[in-house]
Amino acid sequence: MVMDQTDRRYLRQQLPNFQVETPFVMNGCTAELQGFFRLYGFDRLLTKVQAKYSVGQLSLGGYKCVAHFWAPQRANAIEQRQTVVITHGLFDHSGLYLKLVEQLLKNNMQVFMADFPGHGLSEGEPAHISDFSEYASVVADSVLMLSQQQAQFGKISLVGQSTGAAAILRFLFDQVYVQTIYKVVLLAPLVRPKKMVLIKFALPFIAFFRSSVNRRFTHNSNDTGFCEFLKQQDELQTHKIPLQWIHAMLKWVRWFEGQAEAVREGRQHKLDIPLLIIQGKADDTVDWVYNIPLICGFFEKPSLVKIAEARHHLVNESKGLKQRIFAPLIKFLL
Repeated sequence: MVMDQTDRRYLRQQLPNFQVETPFVMNGCTAELQGFFRLYGFDRLLTKVQAKYSVGQLSLGGYKCVAHFWAPQRANAIEQRQTVVITHGLFDHSGLYLKLVEQLLKNNMQVFMADFPGHGLSEGEPAHISDFSEYASVVADSVLMLSQQQAQFGKISLVGQSTGAAAILRFLFDQVYVQTIYKVVLLAPLVRPKKMVLIKFALPFIAFFRSSVNRRFTHNSNDTGFCEFLKQQDELQTHKIPLQWIHAMLKWVRWFEGQAEAVREGRQHKLDIPLLIIQGKADDTVDWVYNIPLICGFFEKPSLVKIAEARHHLVNESKGLKQRIFAPLIKFLL
C-alpha cells in the first residue's frame, strides 16, 4: 500500500525539529513511526553499528525536509573527521540507503542524508519538481549547515546516486566557492537518460492528453529481493512519473551540455575536487557511454570504476557486486 500525502505529512509532523545534539529515541516514538522505521531497517542498523542517530524536520531548499544524521560512537579527532552527505535518486529515499550508511559508519565516517522534496517523508507532491536547481538547493543548504559547524562535522564529502548525482553536479557549478567539498563520488550519474530520443519524441504527444505517465518498475538491480521490495512493499514509492519532472530532466540535460561547451571553450573553469565515478555496464537507465566523458571533462582529477554486471541502483546491488561497489568507494573517501 502506497502512502498518500496525508499519511506522509502525518508521520513527518510526528518527528521533532532536526537537532544533531539530540539523539532520537526510536522506542520512545509513536507506534506508526516505529512501524515506519522497522519497515526500512533503521532500527536494525543501530544494532549492527554503534552510532548516535538524529532525525527530524529541517528546512532545506525552501521545503520542509526530513533529515537523518549518524555519527560513530568513537568519533575521529577533529582534523580527521569527515561527514558524507548522501543524495538519493528519483523515487528513492533515505530508507533505501542504509547499507551504504552502514559501510560508512563502520569506516568511522559520519553520515548526513535528507529526503529530496517530493520523496520519502519530505514536503512536496511525489516526484514533482520544476527544475533540478531545486534539488541542488537542498544540497547547498545541507553543506552550508554542516560547514558552519566544522568542529563537529569536519571535512564534507558528497556521494550521489543517479538524480542525486545530478543534484551534486548542479550544486557544484552553481557555487562561487567550492573549496569546502573534500571529495565527490557519483554512482550511475544522470545527465542524459538511455531513451533520450524516444522521450523527446513522445513527450509533446503525451502532454496533450495527460500530466503524468505510469511508472514501469524495471529490474534496476541484480538483487531481485530489492526489486520486489520496491514494487510490492515500499510504501514511499510512487507509481506515476509527472511530466513536469521529465521536462525538468530535459532542461537539466540542456543546461549541463551548455556548461560542458563552456568548459571546452575555456569560459568555465574545471573543478579541482577529487572525483570518483562508479558505473555499472549493465545499466539501462542512463546513457553512461555519453554521460561519463562529459562529466569527467568538468574535473581536474576524475577517476572511474566500471563494473561489468552491475545495473543502475548501485547502492542496492546483489551481495557480490555490492562489495565491488563499496570497496573502491570507501577506499576513495578514506
